[in-house]
Order: sequence, then C-alpha cells, then structure tokens
Amino acid sequence: MSTLETNLIQPSTGTTLTLGASGDTVTLPSGSTLDLSNTTVSGFTSGLTKLASTTVTTAVANVEFDSTYVGDYSTYFLTISKFSAATDGYDLDIAFYNDSTKISLNHCHNWKNMNDGTQNIGLGGSSLNHHRVVQDGEASDDKTAGLVWIVLNDDKKTEGGGAYGFGSTLNQNGSYYGYDSETIFTADYVLNKIQILDGGGSNIDSGTFTLYGVTK
Repeated sequence: MSTLETNLIQPSTGTTLTLGASGDTVTLPSGSTLDLSNTTVSGFTSGLTKLASTTVTTAVANVEFDSTYVGDYSTYFLTISKFSAATDGYDLDIAFYNDSTKISLNHCHNWKNMNDGTQNIGLGGSSLNHHRVVQDGEASDDKTAGLVWIVLNDDKKTEGGGAYGFGSTLNQNGSYYGYDSETIFTADYVLNKIQILDGGGSNIDSGTFTLYGVTK
C-alpha cells in the first residue's frame, strides 16, 4: 500500500471532490478527528440534527420554532435551560400548531417535591391546550430547565402521537420540584410550529431553547 502525503486536496475542475469509488470504504484511523464544525453536512439519516437554537435576554411574549424548522421530522427533542418568566407562579408550557391552528391534545403531569432529602409526589394537573413542562416557577430566578420528546406518526401527523417531558424548577415557595409530563394528540394535523410560553400569560424573561430533529 502506497502513502500519499499532502496538506490539501482540491478538485482540478469544478467544486466536487470524490474519495474512492462505489463500494469502497473510507476509514479514519484511531485517534483522528473529522472536523465538520464549519461545514454543511447532508446525507446522514441517524442521530440528532440541531435545527435551531435561540436565547432570550429581553422580555418576549413567547418563543416559536416555525415551519422553517418544524415539519420534516417525525421525532423531535426540545431542550430548555435557564428559563424564567415575568410573574411568580409561571407555568412553562408548549403549544403545538399547524399554521395558525392550535392542535388539540390531552395532557397531564405529576410533580415531585425533592427538597432537603425528602420527597412528596402529587398530580399537578391536566390540560386540553398545552403541554406543561413545569408549573409555579419563581419569577426572580432562571432555575427552570426541561426536555420534551415529541413523537409523531410516520406520516408526520399528530393523531396517535404525543409529547413526553421532564422538567425541574425552583418553586415560588422556595422548594425544588421535578415534573413528569405526558401529552396525547387528539387531532390529525401536520405539525409545523412549536410555541413555548408562560401558560399564565406573562412574558418570557430569559432562557435558551434548542430544537433537534431525530427521525425523519
């Protein structure tokens, strides 16, 4: 086997460079790094794809990921960190849309009070409008975080699919709470917008919101 040593390979004409022929395997040796940080990558069908991320530092009514980012996948992950809203007792909620139509759903969530080594468990509530990640947050602190897993049917429609979440917050009573949440979609739409909001109606003051596509 011969060795080619060079610092740069470029196509002699055009902008397409091909490594190997059909059926060949291109191997990166142990210890090497493939750096794609400044590259547009296509053709991969597995793993997480970061679709969009936004950070709020001044008050907004809500955060939305519209059809620019939502609609091509049947599974999504949404992560939320350092969330806070303007009013004590805020509820970190998610609404799902097809264009301007809010998609109907059934939702419930449970809470766990995990403070000072003790644990209490209870039913937090239910909804026909929003998926609730946490409730009763403390407005003065950005100590709310959550992860929501959104699963649709293979045709990327909602009916029979759902959303499942985990969240944690510093409650307005000064204790830390964890939440498990579950949503079942009850109408059949193509999901093309995800909205994050305070279910109580106050502005979002802070937070980082990142959406990933998992399965097409």
